[in-house]
Amino acid sequence: MDKLLLILGAKGFLGSYLHSYFEAVATTKVIPLYRPLFDICDKATYEQLPPDKELLLFDAITVNNWNKTDIKCVNIHGHKNFIDWLNSNNRRYHYVYFSTLSTLKISEHLANDYIVSKFIAENYIKEHCKNYTIIRVSFLFGKGENKNRLLSRIINKVQMGEDIQVDDVFLNLTPVGELGILFKNNEFLKSREINFIDGVTYRLQELVSIITEKINPAKSQVTFTEKKINLAFNENYFTNGYTFKVKEALVQMIEG
Repeated sequence: MDKLLLILGAKGFLGSYLHSYFEAVATTKVIPLYRPLFDICDKATYEQLPPDKELLLFDAITVNNWNKTDIKCVNIHGHKNFIDWLNSNNRRYHYVYFSTLSTLKISEHLANDYIVSKFIAENYIKEHCKNYTIIRVSFLFGKGENKNRLLSRIINKVQMGEDIQVDDVFLNLTPVGELGILFKNNEFLKSREINFIDGVTYRLQELVSIITEKINPAKSQVTFTEKKINLAFNENYFTNGYTFKVKEALVQMIEG
């Protein structure tokens, strides 16, 4: 890569992974950007971007806190303002935006402000960025994630010996470390849209059973509901038969 590589949201779960990955393998300078140093909702912070460099921007900024105002401010207005600023200042850039596979089924998620915001941001990028890549992933997980996220929350509750109830949900999972497949040989620059999934479906109850078996199963009482929800995508997209090491990554999380 001969571009200056910037990671937006470098302190978050995904951003931290991207920063560590590219620090290890990139042949160009890697610059992590995060609040308050860089705030996508504050135009004044945009000015720090070098004016004479071609930019490879990895956008890992996102808000999913169930607050409609915050989600709109960051995921919609912030991204729009930043892209408009890049274009009005004639910056040379390639915009790599991380989104969710759920935008492909937006009609099923019209009540979900987060998914709608990602869908709107995707369309703005497609309409206003000359060079871009949209990477849609399924449920990302791995070591170092926020403890409020699904698998980390379950692991923590089992470790604390709390009783938990788990819905009978079917879903796809992507260990964050598997994203390296996309970056090897600059694969992510070869397509404008990448749906990154191996097509393998997991039952949440099965994953919870692995967790309880690894962490003293006598401590927590786990109740499984009969309600079945299909959150999964069965298609095989980018990976061409490569299967993610989901259970191995889950065990690594449990073992710390």
